[in-house]
Amino acid sequence: MKFYSLVSSSASLALYGSLFLQTLFSFTKLHILTSAIFVLILTKLLYKYLSRRNQVYLIDFACYQPPSYLRASVASNVEHIAQNETMDDKSREFASKLFLRSCVGSSSCFPSVLHYIVPEPTLQASREEVEDILFTLVEDLFRKTNIRNPKDIDILIVNCSLFCPTPSISSMIINKFQFRSNISGYNLSGMGCSAGLVSVSLAKDLLKVHKNSLALILSLESISNNSYLGKNRSMLLTNSLFRMGGAAVLLSNRHQDRKFAKYSLQHIIRTTMAYDDQSYQSVFQEPDEDGVIGVSLAREITSVAGKALTTNITRLGPLVLPYSEQLKFGLAYIWHKIWPPAKRNKKIYVPKFKKAFKHFCIHAGGRAVIDVVQKSLCLTKEDSEASRMTLFRYGNTSSSSVWYGLCYIEAKGRMKTGDSVWQIAFGSGFKCNSAVWKCISEINPTVGSAWSDRIHKYPVEVPEPHIMTPMNSSSTHYADTYISMPMHLLFVNLNFTTMMMFLKMMSMFIVELFYLLRTCTAEAVDENLVQTFFSFSKFHILIATMFVLILTKQFYNLSTSNKVYLIDFSCYQPPTWLRAPVCSNLEHYEQGKYFNKETMDFVTKLLLRSGIGSNTHFPRVMSSIPPEPCLEDSLQEVKDIVFTSVEDLFHKTNITNPKIIDILIVNCSMFSPTPSISSMIINKFQLRSNISSYTLSGMGCSAGLVSISLAKDLLKVHKNSLVLILSFEILTNSGYFGRKKSMLLSNTLFRMGGAAILLSNKRQDRKIAKYSLQHIIRTTMSYDDQSYRAVYLEPDEDGLVGVSLAKDITKVAVKALTTNITKLGPRVLPYSEQLRYGLTYARHKISPPAKTDGSIPVPNFKKAFEHFCIHAGGRAVINVVQKSLSLTDEDTEASRMTLYRYGNTSASSVWYELGYIEAKGRMKVGDRVWQIAFGSGFKCNSAVWKCTSKNDATVKNAWSDRIGRYPVEVPEVFDY
Repeated sequence: MKFYSLVSSSASLALYGSLFLQTLFSFTKLHILTSAIFVLILTKLLYKYLSRRNQVYLIDFACYQPPSYLRASVASNVEHIAQNETMDDKSREFASKLFLRSCVGSSSCFPSVLHYIVPEPTLQASREEVEDILFTLVEDLFRKTNIRNPKDIDILIVNCSLFCPTPSISSMIINKFQFRSNISGYNLSGMGCSAGLVSVSLAKDLLKVHKNSLALILSLESISNNSYLGKNRSMLLTNSLFRMGGAAVLLSNRHQDRKFAKYSLQHIIRTTMAYDDQSYQSVFQEPDEDGVIGVSLAREITSVAGKALTTNITRLGPLVLPYSEQLKFGLAYIWHKIWPPAKRNKKIYVPKFKKAFKHFCIHAGGRAVIDVVQKSLCLTKEDSEASRMTLFRYGNTSSSSVWYGLCYIEAKGRMKTGDSVWQIAFGSGFKCNSAVWKCISEINPTVGSAWSDRIHKYPVEVPEPHIMTPMNSSSTHYADTYISMPMHLLFVNLNFTTMMMFLKMMSMFIVELFYLLRTCTAEAVDENLVQTFFSFSKFHILIATMFVLILTKQFYNLSTSNKVYLIDFSCYQPPTWLRAPVCSNLEHYEQGKYFNKETMDFVTKLLLRSGIGSNTHFPRVMSSIPPEPCLEDSLQEVKDIVFTSVEDLFHKTNITNPKIIDILIVNCSMFSPTPSISSMIINKFQLRSNISSYTLSGMGCSAGLVSISLAKDLLKVHKNSLVLILSFEILTNSGYFGRKKSMLLSNTLFRMGGAAILLSNKRQDRKIAKYSLQHIIRTTMSYDDQSYRAVYLEPDEDGLVGVSLAKDITKVAVKALTTNITKLGPRVLPYSEQLRYGLTYARHKISPPAKTDGSIPVPNFKKAFEHFCIHAGGRAVINVVQKSLSLTDEDTEASRMTLYRYGNTSASSVWYELGYIEAKGRMKVGDRVWQIAFGSGFKCNSAVWKCTSKNDATVKNAWSDRIGRYPVEVPEVFDY
């Protein structure tokens, strides 16, 4: 079939080509010249429009320069290790050697808590480190870019791998700088040292959707709580490499910002090797033999990095290399394959990327990593100078290191207009990401930066150390790692059939145009050519027809391509042996002797009045007396929930090949392992290497709808794609056994659960999809201190960490809901209801009797929705929303039954409620459902879905085993 299509297309091109030439040579020179000028002008205008409308500009960036009193010289680090009594002699000796041979100089910095002997890191210390770095960076960047009103920022993206507080770091920034309530904020975690370019990739996609917007990216790593004090050699290496640092980057897609921007983004390529076990395990957070948690670096890490880089530049090469270089590589590759002497030579010709890039910013992950990239890409010492000096002065600052490298090049005065720079970042998982920037303005090297105070002292000669391996092994030779790229690097990734159809249509159009021109001039030789050309009726008809067709197609694309379909979803149903009845919970607390009598009486009262029944579940470790949670227990809880939910969803949707998933979004607020949970999913289900994956953390119970919002935006950019969303919370490490009453409430509410959702924007999936997304509205109240502190992770008076829920949390929820529905109402309410509400509100304001009544009029949202899924955050939350929206008990039934049977499952609770409505057989085609979620920060998010297919209530879900027993009457106080 493909061969027939090829022959047919070739014949058509030959036919139209001959007609074109025949017509062309029958014209006068004037006709040819006029037509050529017209086509050239039209082509240029079209090219300028297409190339600039999605352009992303880097206005400026700032790198954090720690104060000098935080400096950690090599000598002080060695002395520090010698006095550390938690390590044995061999470990101290090995750790000292690592510091001496790390190629990290004496100007790098540690956070203040790591200067103590022995360090005693706390949650507050990590929070202070993050505040010191980010607040300084944002203020510096705003000063550089003359941003006086932070409310101009439209998108905020923060990436920090190993620290995820509640509220999130993004909420911390919103609160500090008073960003507006409808800002699109995202907090990425667990994505390693490559997360900085992951954030750039995310910002690029979001800026394609949100026109005339500014995106602020904050990249850092918090190391206060991540120092390793054990004896495992593979884990000690991180202590000698990682240092304090961060970067703030301001991106824009506004045309007027091109005049002020430093760079324009040319390409961003992401690669994950998580499907490969060796790559997945190469950077791994785990406990050692003594139970001390650290990040282990495998001795094969450089070969894994070379493998990931190979896969990455296989996709990048055709986009940046000149054709001559691609041809040279292709011929060398063929010669190597067919000529026997060449086969014996393992070295393969590597394309000269110096012909594509002027500058290189290699992730400063360590000297071995820089060495292998330099040798693999045939770079010089000058090409890797920025990376080596960054490692020497600032150490491995994780995801921000590529920005320190770029800052070094600028401070040296080497960046010129038109230069291209290649940023290469590696991270756990294992990931390799590339970003290509083009300098579009003159860079002033004298502007203050993280290097300007002593740039004249660099470069310095860094002494060559002996090659050190985390394990005692001499079998790994880092310097012998080469890149071998597959043959398809030679070819540009174009769809041949699409290109042939395009050429065929263009040929037909040009032939028709010239035919009309010739007819026109033949009939009006003595008249003015321009007058005849534009007065010819056939030409008008043709142009008008084409205009109408193009316009119709554009409107059709707008109406269909932006549709988001929910194909299906699956909610996790824990096994019965994890069931935690109310009576067993109280017995557990009594036997564990965690609380005194006063606290125990308070906990009992909370449990009996919580509205939670005896069919909820806790993770397995919580059944121990006392619970002794560890990292492995948390990972096991993730596997139990996520693997089961994904397998069930794939079974429901008949997905036999997981590689068809294009985008993966995971949200889990309080657990952020390395590699990330998204990498864990890629490894388990063997998802493909170019999948777009994101792990969100710290965004509370509303994170499930934050993920929906993110998926919606990404699907506007990535056509014909499938999105897998995983929403859950990990409880293993979140139990609180102190005496503070505001923290004990979370123990009585949160339970084990999770959900997997499959979204699509493929037109053919409309037939099988259950719902289509109508609206998604996000609201954050983090700018308000009362709202920001309503749900807060902090230590109590005894130093025990827990989540504190403020007394006024219901008032905060109502305030957030009011702001949210102010934006949602005009989009969903019928005009008659909006008019009625407007008149009632006006009467309430001007009529004295109405003012003294005290009640505020509320629109009747039951005229817009048939079903309501209110976040099952607790009985008080459901009650206040029901009262605020004037809903009936039947409207809140799904929420109350979810709270009763499954408890507060955090971000997934709205999906259990939707499953309840389906299991009851109440969902009909055309029905609209409103999901309302609340979360720390404080956030209120709304999602509106419309049912597009007939619901089969008999299909198995998390409710089908006992849906006939519900609803039940939930007493105000349970008997005990």
